[in-house]
Amino acid sequence: MPLPPKTRWSIAAGVLIAAVIGVIATPLIFGERQDHLEVRQVAHAAQPGPPAAATAPAPAADAPLAWTLPADWAVAPTQQMRLANFTVAGGGACGLFLFPGGGDRSANVNRWRGQAGLPPLDDAALEQALTAGTCGFGAFHWLPIRGEKTAFLAAIVPTPTGQCFVKLEAPGEALDAMRDGFLAFTTSLRPGGQSP
Repeated sequence: MPLPPKTRWSIAAGVLIAAVIGVIATPLIFGERQDHLEVRQVAHAAQPGPPAAATAPAPAADAPLAWTLPADWAVAPTQQMRLANFTVAGGGACGLFLFPGGGDRSANVNRWRGQAGLPPLDDAALEQALTAGTCGFGAFHWLPIRGEKTAFLAAIVPTPTGQCFVKLEAPGEALDAMRDGFLAFTTSLRPGGQSP
């Protein structure tokens, strides 16, 4: 059951305010730590290899989720019904959703498949399509969904406050290159206020 518009706006406003406070307060509280991070980032930039993960402005400590953002992801404006939005280098966009009930796994996966123009999967085919992973909430399941015009990487993460969905949409040819970042982000999900 969707939240009433007033509740959604209240949640979104609270997350936005918490993020702004976090961005402003972090350098004041952890000034010397910020200097350490800047030195580390400069030193890392000179080294070859994949980019390191960076902690993004996440919801306040009392928010239900925290995460570590891959280095080639950036925070984007939040849209209705999303806890957070991110842009992904290479043309991807990722949404983070948290719903108190969330529905069953089959219904969600088949809804996403319908968005990609694909037929639904029966329970046996769905179980074969899913891959298991582990994050700060325990086990989660993810899968790729590839249609003719759109492609997704989607994860379903059960949490104590409801179902969390991570859905990365990208052009089909770019999706494979985004898989490692998607999995790094999804495995970093943990209860709010918990350190990585």
